[in-house]
Amino acid sequence: MFQVETSIKEMGKEFMWNEHLGFVLTCPSNLGTGLRGGVHIKIPLLSKQPEFETILKDLRLQKRGKLTKKKLSA
Repeated sequence: MFQVETSIKEMGKEFMWNEHLGFVLTCPSNLGTGLRGGVHIKIPLLSKQPEFETILKDLRLQKRGKLTKKKLSA
């Protein structure tokens, strides 16, 4: 990271940083450290429940993608 930052500074640029927000990036969900973590889990019984969308909303989680046979064999 030091080398990347040094190269950017040599070009007269720098990473945007704010004392309150941390590093400012193009995606608001990555404010601060610039890192984002994710986990994929299979919860087929829960995802079939009528209140599944409400549960996700309450836990501030996102439903992403769909598991396919190709992904299972990877």
